[in-house]
Amino acid sequence: MTLGLLHTSSAHVPVFDGLRDAHHPGLELRHHVVESLLERARSEGPEAVAPDVRTALLRAAGEGAEAVLCTCSTIGGVAEAMGPEVGVPVLRVDRPMAAAAVAAGPRVVVLATVESTLGPTAALVEDEARRAGREAEVRSVVVSGA
Repeated sequence: MTLGLLHTSSAHVPVFDGLRDAHHPGLELRHHVVESLLERARSEGPEAVAPDVRTALLRAAGEGAEAVLCTCSTIGGVAEAMGPEVGVPVLRVDRPMAAAAVAAGPRVVVLATVESTLGPTAALVEDEARRAGREAEVRSVVVSGA
């Protein structure tokens, strides 16, 4: 299987290579690093980069990815929503975390290193709460310098 990864920082490449080596050594990873996506999403909002996210996802699928994992919480919702038009599953790296947070209790605190992540991550937690039929009180905090 080939998994495409859409990153907004090259720092994620060795992290995901290490995870693959430890847990799925036969998995082929194709990294697509587009740092400008996060830069623009931070200044203009996640929806502003939707055309460029689409281009990156289509490129990953065109290069043989059977699924694409978006590793950026800021643009994860934009990427995930494009799965049907890209033709392969597009997954958010933070969705399992949000589901686990909702399962743990009704009060969830989102800690983020950049402010642009707060809205998309809070919306994701609220979406997971709706899916689980639960209430969730979401509080968000930026931890600068983390």
